[in-house]
Amino acid sequence: MEYKIIISDSHNTKEYTLTKNLYRIGRASINDIILKDDTFTISRFHCELERDKNGGYFLRDLGSKNGTFVNGIKTDKIHLNNGDIIIIGHYELKYIEKEEEISKNKKENGSAFTIVKDIKELENYWEKPRAKQPVLQLLIQYAKKLLECNSIASILDSTSDFILKHLNPDRVFIFLKENGELELKHKKGLSGVEDDSISTSILEKAIKDKVSILSIDTMTDSRFSSSESILILGIKSAIVVPMFYEKSFFGAIYLDRIKNKKSFNEEELDFSSVISNYMSFAIQQFYLREKLEEEKSLRHRLERYHSPAVVNKILESKNLEDLFNFSKEYVSVMFLDIVNFTKLTETLDPIAVGKLLNTFFGEITDIIFEYEGTLDKYIGDAIMAVFGTPFEIENPEEKSVKASLKILERINEFNNSKSFPRIDVRIGINAGPVISGNFGSIRRVDFSSVGITVNIASRLEEFVAKANEIVVSSTVYNKTKKKFKYEFLGEKRLKGVSKKIKTYKVMGEIK
Repeated sequence: MEYKIIISDSHNTKEYTLTKNLYRIGRASINDIILKDDTFTISRFHCELERDKNGGYFLRDLGSKNGTFVNGIKTDKIHLNNGDIIIIGHYELKYIEKEEEISKNKKENGSAFTIVKDIKELENYWEKPRAKQPVLQLLIQYAKKLLECNSIASILDSTSDFILKHLNPDRVFIFLKENGELELKHKKGLSGVEDDSISTSILEKAIKDKVSILSIDTMTDSRFSSSESILILGIKSAIVVPMFYEKSFFGAIYLDRIKNKKSFNEEELDFSSVISNYMSFAIQQFYLREKLEEEKSLRHRLERYHSPAVVNKILESKNLEDLFNFSKEYVSVMFLDIVNFTKLTETLDPIAVGKLLNTFFGEITDIIFEYEGTLDKYIGDAIMAVFGTPFEIENPEEKSVKASLKILERINEFNNSKSFPRIDVRIGINAGPVISGNFGSIRRVDFSSVGITVNIASRLEEFVAKANEIVVSSTVYNKTKKKFKYEFLGEKRLKGVSKKIKTYKVMGEIK
């Protein structure tokens, strides 16, 4: 693509065809473009035009005394676009595309009909004066429309409608990357051009090279003209803009003209790229809102069973699903039950019973979380807690016993307050291997632990411990006997357990 500069003052007009990589402009006689000036408002070396890698030109002011103006705005450096007006002193320089040369070269070089722009180059779009008003107003309307969208489908639909209205393509296709594959998620076009075939060669090049592509005359572009879809459909002109978010590719917009014989231009390529940026942001914001909602819901569920620290650790886990798959863990299991709860409920109305349990369970759960325990479940008036899952912790046996002692202290304070009827509890603790994971049906699952270790802890609480006693197995005793005082209760035969179990009552912590 070629460009020229038309220079005018009050007396003359002169045209320069731009072919060199650099043009120096000013009043000095050694400049490439000399601007005569007796008033000295133009500097000797005022500014320069430098070719960019895509064939266009940048205008750079060389520290002139009175400045260089493009479309009425003083500038130090700017990428010029077709029709830009440059003011230097009393001269007007019009920068235009040289259409005649394009038609001459049409058959000689297909690549002359393709504009390729690096994604980073399009970040300067808002520096272009022509982008400031009518285009800005259109984009504000588009942005408002995107804010109303409540799904990916509505974002894609609004975008295709906007493109069809303002860029006049015959067809619009929007692709999104899912599970590592690029998939067509949305298409829209004028009646009579509803074929799904597109120029995959243009699409693939844009994605591979991370560039936006404008094929001005696709049929004569040597790189794309052999494409079967271009030949069959007679695609006249096409634009492909890849979508990136934080340097990660996740989709592309493809639009072409078949019936409409007018080619897309560079300004429409830039406009398409800005639309792509808006849509990319809208899609990513939607994904982020979805993720935050899912995390909020998940956090709410997790907080019922885990301490805030464990919840944060779970949410930070990269393999969240794997975390709740079935696994064999070594844990310490604690069962707690209210003594004579049935009799207690006979003296209270249902609402009072509910308030009592909520207050009581709230206090106990906080203590369990304090010692890195996980609330496995509430079972009527009982609690099952596990220490050591879903994350391994140090000394789970010691922490489960410490938590139990603090629970008894808190219950004593609870009873002394006389705010509720007196409560007495039994606690049983056992340690060993369990199977942990999500258990349940399709409709509902809960994270839990099962196995003989759990059964023994339950039996110790139910059949061995008395009111306000903590009874542990020999496994817990052997791991913690240097930390706590114990009383040996003898070997007990427990329901559902083939061997007798040595049992110990916790008498307190060794000071």
